[in-house]
Amino acid sequence: MVDSPPAAPENPNVLPARETPPDAPAVKTVIQYLKDLSFENPRPFARATPTTPEPNFEIIVGVHSRKADDGEYMVEFSIRAEARADDKTMFLAELIYVGCYTVSNIPEEQIEAVLHLQCAPLLFPYARQILDDAVQKGGYPPLHIDVTAIDYLSLFKGHLDRKKREAEAARATQA
Repeated sequence: MVDSPPAAPENPNVLPARETPPDAPAVKTVIQYLKDLSFENPRPFARATPTTPEPNFEIIVGVHSRKADDGEYMVEFSIRAEARADDKTMFLAELIYVGCYTVSNIPEEQIEAVLHLQCAPLLFPYARQILDDAVQKGGYPPLHIDVTAIDYLSLFKGHLDRKKREAEAARATQA
């Protein structure tokens, strides 16, 4: 007769697994990846010149989502950063970082809000790190974009306004 091994002691720091009801709303990350990255350094010698003033930065963030398949969605998080000194571009960096998600038991009319307001902020730290690395490798200090500087609600409202204008324009061309 073979003795079974002793049961592992319970760890008081681990919460017991909870069963999720099958009809509970769920969003699951399938994959995240870098879709596009561009870094242009049109004036590399200007950075090394002590008379070049500190650059001014313009940073534009965008979020776009689309349905890929039944219950599958993609969120594209984009960042465009431009540094200018003396009205000349010092560098231009652009990045698109994508998250793919499965969505279940969420009403269709709420899915876009979930993607823009819940999923997009999860992509930001990865996108920021990749962009900061590219900027540093281009000879500049990292941008350190502040997470609190991004107003996801305003971005989402802008997305809804754009969709509405596009739908109106499509109806006007069909008439």
